[in-house]
Amino acid sequence: MTITVTGSNDVPVVTAATATGAVTEITDGAPGENATTHS
Repeated sequence: MTITVTGSNDVPVVTAATATGAVTEITDGAPGENATTHS
């Protein structure tokens, strides 16, 4: 990842490789919801 700030009023430019993946969500109201540590 590269972040470049050239001047104090310039917008930062953030570049990175394409990130892809999958996420499995915990069902709403399921045991462990909001208490599970994801890895």
